Amino acid sequence: MRRAVACLVLLVPASARADIDWRRANPGRRSLFTDASTVEVGAFVVEAGLAAPDRFGSGTAQWTLTYGLSDQVDVCVNVEHTVWGAGFELAGSSLLVKYALREPDDGVLGVAVEPYLTVPSLSGGPEGFGGGALLIATYLTHGVQIDADAILDVATTAQAGTAVTLTPVVSIGRDLTDIVTGYVEPGIDLGLAGRGGTNPFVGVGLGYAVTTSLTIDVAWYVGEAPRTLVFGGLTYAR
Repeated sequence: MRRAVACLVLLVPASARADIDWRRANPGRRSLFTDASTVEVGAFVVEAGLAAPDRFGSGTAQWTLTYGLSDQVDVCVNVEHTVWGAGFELAGSSLLVKYALREPDDGVLGVAVEPYLTVPSLSGGPEGFGGGALLIATYLTHGVQIDADAILDVATTAQAGTAVTLTPVVSIGRDLTDIVTGYVEPGIDLGLAGRGGTNPFVGVGLGYAVTTSLTIDVAWYVGEAPRTLVFGGLTYAR
């Protein structure tokens, strides 16, 4: 589970055309699920957050930059590092490319695939190279958005070799007011090979739209490991 309370100032590229009505900022970093939509061509989405498990004995910052390459493709770079509890350490990074087979719309099922590559920590951590892919389905109906993802992850470590994990996860979200959205996200990690077992989890979250392009989010998750996880952050789209 990778999640995030932060108040950060972001410098965002301002090259996007002013005549485009950009889609509302939609946080993706804050949870496992993602939707089948892609970022508009030439648009940037910058996300920043801070995750704190259990009794806040440690904290991890996560930075994500997504850029729309075409109507069907966007590319995302994600970097994580520790903030407290273990000193400063680069926890790893990943490169993701989303391809939308069909964009979601009201009453229309959206489908996308998102392969990714993970790079080991530059601080000499135990994780090695890895990767995987997401199969994503999104359905919008009567103001409710349902995202169903299947995440296949392959990771390597020096101690345990290669581990394969399948994570089916579903998110059900809805606009609670004009500026507040909420979601609930149940899922389960299934260890198919190597280390790791079964880890069910469930999370609830809220997003507050400060402006059309700026959203602040907070959430709380409960699972096997870690038992609880509190996170929050902000998303800026331009």
